[in-house]
Amino acid sequence: MNAKVREVFTLRGEALKLGEIVGQGGEGAVYDLAAHKNHVAKIYHRPLEQQRIDKIRAMGKIKTGSLEKLTAWPTGLVCSKDSKPIGLIMPKISGRKSIHQLYSPKSRRTDFQRVDWRFLTRVAANTARAFAAVHDNACVIGDVNHGGVLVAQDATVRLIDCDSFQVSYLGQQYLCEVGIETFTPPELQSRSFSGIVRTPNHDNFGLAVMVFLLLFMGKHPFAGRYAGTGDMPISKAIEEYRFPYGANAPAVGMARPPSSPELAIVGPRLAKMFEDAFSQRGTSAGRPVARDWVAALAELEANLKQCSANSSHWSLGSSPCPWCKMEGATGVPLFSTVVPAGGATLFDIAGFQRQVDAIPHPGPVPTVPETNVTPDPNALKLKGHARRTNFRAGIAAAVVGVAGLMMAQIWVLGIALGVFLGLRGFLNRDSEAADTGASPPRPPPSGKTRKPRGCRGPGRTLSTGKKRCSPGSGANGTSCLPNG
Repeated sequence: MNAKVREVFTLRGEALKLGEIVGQGGEGAVYDLAAHKNHVAKIYHRPLEQQRIDKIRAMGKIKTGSLEKLTAWPTGLVCSKDSKPIGLIMPKISGRKSIHQLYSPKSRRTDFQRVDWRFLTRVAANTARAFAAVHDNACVIGDVNHGGVLVAQDATVRLIDCDSFQVSYLGQQYLCEVGIETFTPPELQSRSFSGIVRTPNHDNFGLAVMVFLLLFMGKHPFAGRYAGTGDMPISKAIEEYRFPYGANAPAVGMARPPSSPELAIVGPRLAKMFEDAFSQRGTSAGRPVARDWVAALAELEANLKQCSANSSHWSLGSSPCPWCKMEGATGVPLFSTVVPAGGATLFDIAGFQRQVDAIPHPGPVPTVPETNVTPDPNALKLKGHARRTNFRAGIAAAVVGVAGLMMAQIWVLGIALGVFLGLRGFLNRDSEAADTGASPPRPPPSGKTRKPRGCRGPGRTLSTGKKRCSPGSGANGTSCLPNG
């Protein structure tokens, strides 16, 4: 769409002012609608073909309550001033994040901080519910991928990019001709999607992959260690039914990735469903359907138990805890740490920040009165002493050095250096002696005694390291005795 176009129209002729861009992809850009806060307009970059126009019209006619609740289902077309369809209107989905930000442990600790395996299990079940709603209305998702599922903090799910779904209406099939190979079933691998009629069984493979990613910490079910030669990319492993977590894994030359949990952590019912979804049996006899996953995942969540060693870990109660074992092997925390605070189950960091922000400002920095410090008289006498000493020694050395140069005797320079160092040392010692004689030690304050210099107290070693002090005799009640 031309960037200058800021107004579009519904089929009824209602004008819609476009707001800011809220999203952009290969097909088009999504805009806020100024007068419709709960809806957005998707404007395609290229002119729409008649097949796509008919498909969007059909989707507007078959929408149901379940589709509106679980998807961003298109509600109608939008047109340019000349009444040519250029996009569609759909519900605005906000406050949610892509599902891959949940099943990846790294991003989960940032984007879903208050979740554990129970939450992942519930999201998996809700994703299956959304798939079931699409299938119940004679539609197929087709292009199953992690960018098409958005998750909220309450574990609810919405499917987006619905205009790419395969839709059936009044005997007409509007196909989905795109897909991502890591979610594509074996029977469609290495094939063009052009002209292929998708089935719910194709979707059921992609759903099984997504459920696996959620329950197994973002690990793809066909990513494993290959015992043969060469590489085994995920797409090829899918096509050849090389499921590394299955009972048949050794026979197909595969093994689980290091530190990954066993398939048994989900229980026998779900383990069998994964085996069926990823085997040749699933291609020919049918894979578990969306509603099967809903029931099995609800059963799994109901039977999860909290780990005794880590309160953020929930599992079927196997020993050892699969998440403790995985974290110990990888050093990567899988879930946010649960910190009991004030009787709450989890530490509420947002609430804590609000409490910090509510603390009143202490006010301006108080004025501290300045204190005049008078230097000690002995310190004043030493002011500039080092500079004067170096100057005097330097003059004497310079006289000797110049005399040597005049006599063309280089060795005299060595004598000049010796004169400088010797004279400087002599002047320093002379100054110390003068200071010692000129300033007798001040008497101690009334009522107090002072220990002789170098004595640190009863039984302590002198600063010289040669004598130690004992109480009982000598000046001020102490005497210094030889060591030993």
